[in-house]
Amino acid sequence: MDDLLAQPPRTVYDHIRTRAIVLHAGAMLLLPPAPGERAWGPPGGGLEPGEGLAEAVARDVMEETGVRVRMGDVAFLQEWVSAPDREVGHDYDLHVFLYAEPIGDTTARPGLAAPQGVPLARVPGLPLYPPELKHLAMVLGRGGTREEAALVRGRFEEPEAPPRPLTPT
Repeated sequence: MDDLLAQPPRTVYDHIRTRAIVLHAGAMLLLPPAPGERAWGPPGGGLEPGEGLAEAVARDVMEETGVRVRMGDVAFLQEWVSAPDREVGHDYDLHVFLYAEPIGDTTARPGLAAPQGVPLARVPGLPLYPPELKHLAMVLGRGGTREEAALVRGRFEEPEAPPRPLTPT
């Protein structure tokens, strides 16, 4: 119990993450797996105090890849509420995936991870995190709209549960 009291409480900045789905010329900008990791993924990260979602993800994309982006709409959300633990309580995390377009050169700066523009048709065959990007790439790759590619995840579902396509109302 003393260890729990020694740790500072988590703030909103510890619970919210942003990721950019950068689309350009029929490709998605992805980072190859880092050493020790298996999955490709979109650039992004956490919020810093005083930042909004779009500002945070644009900053993270620049820091991770050297690519400047113009932010667009929300693509999808991932939400997790962990089961209560007797001593810790509930934990909550929200990942916000935003569409983005590159501004200018998409070549990475020296010393940064080399982002790759992966053709949408190849994205579903990659080991990828999050797996929802495979669905999104398939829909967009066949000429579907962003609205058709929208996903929703139920509030108390496990992160590994398959996404459900939104149904038109």
